[in-house]
Amino acid sequence: MSRSREHRDKIGDYEDRYDAIANTTEHLKNRVTILEERIDKAESILKLIHYESNPAYLEGLKIKYEKLYGGIDE
Repeated sequence: MSRSREHRDKIGDYEDRYDAIANTTEHLKNRVTILEERIDKAESILKLIHYESNPAYLEGLKIKYEKLYGGIDE
């Protein structure tokens, strides 16, 4: 009978370890998903900053502003 109990304890330990590994894996997958979303947002912000800091783009904005609000006679 002691062997049977010992065997069940080993199976229980194995199942506990398996559950812990499965939970950790699921947690890591969720964390990676969240980090990927944050990276995508950061990349889009960096692209926007790069685009809007482009001298040609800024010059175009200046010209557009001057056309809308004066300063350029056409």
